[in-house]
Amino acid sequence: MRITTAPTVGKVNGKHVKFTPVHREDNPSRVAATMTVALPLSIEDIAAVLMYITNGCSRAEVTDWLADPGEVRRLVMETAWALGGSAINDERLGLAEIESGTWDSERLDMVWTCSVQVFTPGTKVPAPRRSLERVA
Repeated sequence: MRITTAPTVGKVNGKHVKFTPVHREDNPSRVAATMTVALPLSIEDIAAVLMYITNGCSRAEVTDWLADPGEVRRLVMETAWALGGSAINDERLGLAEIESGTWDSERLDMVWTCSVQVFTPGTKVPAPRRSLERVA
């Protein structure tokens, strides 16, 4: 049995993505099983994951992070796997609370555009919801 996880290959919309699944922050317990799952994500979920990844980054850093579609797929896959559904949902709910005219608002526009271009090219996707009320 392994203690750490080795890189594996997943698929995002038919494209193969090599990533490293996190074994609970590389804890010292041994890996006993490997699961294969389909993780359905909306554009809001993907944008929430990218907002989580780019939190605290500068404009230049965010631009750099989002420049390579293959890297974006890998980062989203690794982070979505590590965060899990509940944490992604918490991040997604926070998107609606972002105030217009802030760096977070600009960053959300950047990650939203990237999410649509990388994960749903050619599909019309509405702009992110922004409201003082949480999105259910």
